[in-house]
Order: sequence, then structure tokens, then C-alpha cells
Amino acid sequence: MAIKLLHIIGQLNVGGCEKQLLEMCRRMDKTKYELSVCYYTADKNALDKEFLAAGVSVYFIDKPALGPIRFFKKLCEIIRQVQPDIIHTWMYSPNFWGRLAGWWCGCRKFISSSRAMMMPLDFLSWCIERLTGKRTTWVVNSKALAAATSRGLRIPDCRMHVVYNAVDIAEQDHQTDRIEVRNELKLKENQPIILSVGRLTFPKNYPMLMRVAKKMAELDPAVRFIIAGHGEDESKLKAMISDLKLDNVILLGLRRDVARLLSAADVFFMCSRYEGFPNAAAEAMFTGLPVVCTRFAGADEVVQDGQTGYLVGIDDDNSATKRIFECLSNGQALATAAQKWARSRLSWERLLAEMDRFYECRPSGA
Repeated sequence: MAIKLLHIIGQLNVGGCEKQLLEMCRRMDKTKYELSVCYYTADKNALDKEFLAAGVSVYFIDKPALGPIRFFKKLCEIIRQVQPDIIHTWMYSPNFWGRLAGWWCGCRKFISSSRAMMMPLDFLSWCIERLTGKRTTWVVNSKALAAATSRGLRIPDCRMHVVYNAVDIAEQDHQTDRIEVRNELKLKENQPIILSVGRLTFPKNYPMLMRVAKKMAELDPAVRFIIAGHGEDESKLKAMISDLKLDNVILLGLRRDVARLLSAADVFFMCSRYEGFPNAAAEAMFTGLPVVCTRFAGADEVVQDGQTGYLVGIDDDNSATKRIFECLSNGQALATAAQKWARSRLSWERLLAEMDRFYECRPSGA
């Protein structure tokens, strides 16, 4: 009999966490698992259709319109309808609401995933952990995040497990994509492109990229910084581009063709203040791009400084500029080592095998 697995997540927009969940659902054995996902924040870019195409039942609750009490009742209704063997909650809000409703409905097994280093560790988090902790197995995507979550919620190490994200960029004609993307952007074939991918939000620290772009313009006016992503800071970043007169920065908005953009780029730059797992950088490494990344907690678990990429201090504009310039000049050895590491350590086969182990076992005290 198939294991009924219900994923509860806040939203299904185009983000790292949501894409990991989608790709995992696509690859899971449907004879072994009966998959459902419930989310509760609307987004015009929601991935509903992609989940449905992957054979996943999708439920939506309009939490803001219902208020907390009616939302909780509706969530309980869905849990009773699905009758899951396991509830897997993703991120801070679902880790609270999903486990509370699941506990209320009698669910005996939870997987909780923390995916962001700045997850609030407040009184409600502490309470739900005390209530459901013995039924919960924690799965996080970096050792740094495991330590922070364990310390914040006083979770025993035996219930905290690290499963790195998986990466898989389909094989494609990189040279054709490189030419086509550059033609779309009206850039020359030999014009250096520095690519960043991620939501336009505070954690991604794009003001640092703007300052680095200003410095790079003095070293090589031909260099272009390309940002693929959308978010609430878009207007601020456009104003910064205008104020600094940055003719070398291009905001592309939300893109569904990141693999093509990676083919067109020469260096990948991640300037985040914090991440759960630097998925965009890992995808760049998998493709064979040299990576320059800020040294946030956990970054060194993916980018080994001087071996598979370069790590620089957060807001250390001078070091970032220097390392990007070095990658443009002589980054092939780093890129080759990075690709070898990513393809050997971040496979979907590895991730699915590790998650199978957690889904099949019973949490201590259950």
C-alpha cells in the first residue's frame, strides 16, 4: 500500500524551496507514495500546474482571506480528507500550522524542514516543538542551519538531519544557447557576463552587486551584470541603478530559462547575506561556471574557497571585484573542479534515497 505523504508549504511560487519540492515530487516513485501538497498564499506565478502534471494532488487555502481560526479549520478538513501517513512541513509558518493541525487530527509522523538561516525561533515555535517533537524528524539542507535550528529550538542532535539539495541541469546545446541569449540581450559574443539568480529581496543583498558593478565598470566597461529574478525590492534596485548610472546592470525579471542564462554567462556571483543552501550557486557549479560567493553561514559547505570557487566577505566589495576579475581572466580550473564536485555530491538519486530513509522510518517516541 502506498505511503500517503502530504506536503504543507506556504506558497508555490518560483523559489528555491518550492522548486526543490516540485523536482522531488516529479521523481518520487508513484507506486510507493501517494503525494499531495497544500499551500495557502496565492501567487500569480504559482506552480500548481507543474505539481498537477507531476501526479500530485494540490490543495489551496486562502489564509489571508479566512483569518487564523477559519484557516486552521480548513487545514484540518484537508488533512482529514487526505488522511496522510506523514505530514512534511516546509519553512517556518507551515512548521507551526501544519504540525498543529496534524497533531489535532491525530497524525503520528511529521517531517519538518527548515530552509532559511533567519527562521524565527520564537515562543510559538518552541511550543509546537514541545507538543509534537517526539513525532517529528527534522531535515535541513546545511550543517550550519542544523546547528542554528537545534540550538534555537533545543532539539536533540539525533532528530536533526542534513540532506543537501539536489541539482540537475538538463544537457543542452550550450553554444547555441549562449549565442541566442546574447543576441536577445544585444550583447557581443565575447562580452563578459556576470550572472546572478534569485528573488529581489533583502537576503539576496543586491546592493552589494550594484556597488561591485560600479567598480567593475572602471576595470572593464564591457562587463555586464545580469540579474534574473523578481521580488519586492525591484523598484529600489531600479532606483539604485539610475542613481549610480549603472549602464552595465540588466534586470531581467522572473525567468524560467535559467539553464540558458547559465550557458550565456562567464561567472556566477552570489552576494547573499544568508541562505539555507546556495542552490543557485550549486546550479552554476553543476553547469561549469566559476562562482564567486559571499561567506554566509554554510556557504563553505558548497563552495570550497580557492578550490571550487571563491568566497568573499559579505559587503566586501573590493574582494568580490578582485575575485570576479580573476575568474574572467583564469577561472576554468575552478569551474572544472566545481562541476565535478556538484555532479558527484548533489544528485537527485542521492537525495531521493536519503529522503526515502526518513519517510520509511518512525520518529523516536512515535
